[in-house]
Amino acid sequence: MASGAKKPNRNPDLSGFTPAGGGLIDKQQLDEARRRADKTSGIAMLVIGIFATITSMTSFTENALAMQYSQLFAQYGISPYVRPAALPALSMVGIIAHPALYATTLYLVLLRWKRNKRAMWLIVIGAILGMGLTFLLVTIGISLHPELIAAAQSGMLPGTPATP
Repeated sequence: MASGAKKPNRNPDLSGFTPAGGGLIDKQQLDEARRRADKTSGIAMLVIGIFATITSMTSFTENALAMQYSQLFAQYGISPYVRPAALPALSMVGIIAHPALYATTLYLVLLRWKRNKRAMWLIVIGAILGMGLTFLLVTIGISLHPELIAAAQSGMLPGTPATP
């Protein structure tokens, strides 16, 4: 290519493009189709989200948490499990925070849909925040058990007997 030659246009003007079905692409119809697809996939994700929220809530009951952590104690071969005093508070935070996050996400999504805007990205962010919340609460729960932290720091693998 000569130094003064014009580069070819890699982004051609498709405003006059006629699709195979005939007729021009109507921007309003395209936007409406995108909003319909957003609502359809959004409703599906919200239904999945309600089941995930219920599952998270049931896994954060005090008895469920105690059972999960006592199984970790058994896997590491640590002394008998004793519930920490802060476990009921952690359980309550998990039971309240998950549906509150879902309700907030649902409210924001409905507001955007009412304004005829796409909102699927809000649902994805809500799901990521929900997973982060679960990870945070489980991590806090593990930190309530110094025996588990000591076993993990010592390099003990689950199933190996504890050394005296």
